[in-house]
Amino acid sequence: MLKLTQIALTKHSSGFTLVEVAVVVCILGLVLGFGITSTMAYRQIEQQRTTVAKLTGVDAALVDFVTRNRRLPCPADGTLASAAANAGREQRDGAGNCLPGVVTNGVVPWITLGLTEADASDAWYNRITYRVPSGNPGFTQDLSVDMAGCDPAGTAAVTPGPPISCTACTLATLASCTSPANYLASRGLRIEDGAGVILMDPTQGTGAAYILISHGATGAGAYTSSGALLPGTVPPGTAETQNQNGRAIQTTYFDAPMLDATGVTHFDDIVSRPSFMSVISKAQLGPRAAQ
Repeated sequence: MLKLTQIALTKHSSGFTLVEVAVVVCILGLVLGFGITSTMAYRQIEQQRTTVAKLTGVDAALVDFVTRNRRLPCPADGTLASAAANAGREQRDGAGNCLPGVVTNGVVPWITLGLTEADASDAWYNRITYRVPSGNPGFTQDLSVDMAGCDPAGTAAVTPGPPISCTACTLATLASCTSPANYLASRGLRIEDGAGVILMDPTQGTGAAYILISHGATGAGAYTSSGALLPGTVPPGTAETQNQNGRAIQTTYFDAPMLDATGVTHFDDIVSRPSFMSVISKAQLGPRAAQ
């Protein structure tokens, strides 16, 4: 027969065990919550690193294309699903200019570059946006990317073309050459940092040859493999809106610091924006060395 003291002790022990269980569950919840948060943060960092590697691969393919063709390719049409006939192929007219409708929806022309669609997509499986200057000041016409005839000692203007090219000269008449500065003047894309600082300026001869844009984890303004334009999981910031696909080529693009805050300052785009001199030097089509 149980005594009252035994019953009281049993009740006390049971109550203490429940408290312990509650504490353990609480601690486990905190640990799991921290673990999930850490895992998500790690995954996001890995996705960003993977995307940077994808952009680097596309950059290399574009340099290889320039080496072989002495021009940059036009974009592919982002609105086309993967199985469509012209998906992944540059869309260019007979004069070497990019088709206006395709420029509006331009993505990396993976087939033209000898890549897979996965190579031209970011870590979130969205197609990488590709913007390139077209027309006579641009870089898509035949022989429009070639500074072999330019010389730092030159003072001559460019041959207007199309395409724009260096004015020919000889070693005896170096002053008659086109200088790299004259060749690059007012060409390329303007890039800003989102705070009003100009990073690349065509008026100074430092414009970007092209820009590749991954629209990040939110995907705002990216085309999917089905040809759908994503609105984004959160509203895009002001700079992201300027970078979005599905709109005419802009006078300015943005390479701003990552910022996860909701609102006009949000920015999670990942971009590559090489200078024209960088591309042309890697393609071994740069100007002559100073004499």
